[in-house]
Amino acid sequence: MCRQRLLFDLANLLLRFLRNPKYRSRSELCASQGLIPLLLEYDCMRQRTAFSSILPISILLLLFLTASCFALRTRISLPSGLITGSNQGNLNTKYWYVGAYSFDNITFANEGVRSQIQVRNQQVSSFLAFWISDSMSNNLWGQVGYYFFHDSGPTAFYQIWNLTTRTEVGSGASQLEAGIHDFTMALLSNNIWAFSVDSALIGTYNMHTNVSSSEDCVSALSEEGYSYAFFQFQPVLFEKAIEVLHSGTWLAPQFAASYGDSWGMQGENQNVTLSENEFVTGGASPSISFGTVLWG
Repeated sequence: MCRQRLLFDLANLLLRFLRNPKYRSRSELCASQGLIPLLLEYDCMRQRTAFSSILPISILLLLFLTASCFALRTRISLPSGLITGSNQGNLNTKYWYVGAYSFDNITFANEGVRSQIQVRNQQVSSFLAFWISDSMSNNLWGQVGYYFFHDSGPTAFYQIWNLTTRTEVGSGASQLEAGIHDFTMALLSNNIWAFSVDSALIGTYNMHTNVSSSEDCVSALSEEGYSYAFFQFQPVLFEKAIEVLHSGTWLAPQFAASYGDSWGMQGENQNVTLSENEFVTGGASPSISFGTVLWG
């Protein structure tokens, strides 16, 4: 009986993985609570049935889940690191990323994304940026946020990359003051997407589609580059980290996970003073492992 129940539950777990878009992310699948109780039932198996007959099946299932998690992780599109060959920040690429990504169902096939990000003056010797991004099904990728480059003050910017040709195809910038600002990229009309800061337009681009990808996560990240090693910076708050647009309504994802561990960050689950859909990165925040649930 225990053996039959285990096989049934393992089959159900596999079906849930295949059918539920929520399991597109490695972190959500591997952090899901359904797998652990099933594995604990092996103790029951050892006493009541032939454990050896179940083990090969369970190993095959676990290998499938692990391989699927690894493959689906690549659906987090990143710009500079992906363009130059890596997002891990070595001497060739010199890029690092830390922040949040969401695979909530509402993040897919959206008509826009926005993030409310704290802008504070930073002293950097290379490149430091904070932004939100969205991916299109045609492999165009856009981002909007702000950056520091050497001794320059904060500069609002947007960029569009063609991830197929690994080239930048559009960009724009404007000066920015310290404070909390809304950074938005959203459909304007007829495949034209608008990039704005606090509702002030800084550019448009024809993305050749009216909606984002139905496979790629939405990311809100901090980025360092043009450096031989990552460096510390003053903490920056993503106050409304990720919002997505559907049919004229802005919605916040119910859960998100961490990306990158080169420097620290905290979400609601790590810091009770933070709210849902809010995280801080940099400063004295401790580093956390990839895929750590930030809220939800």
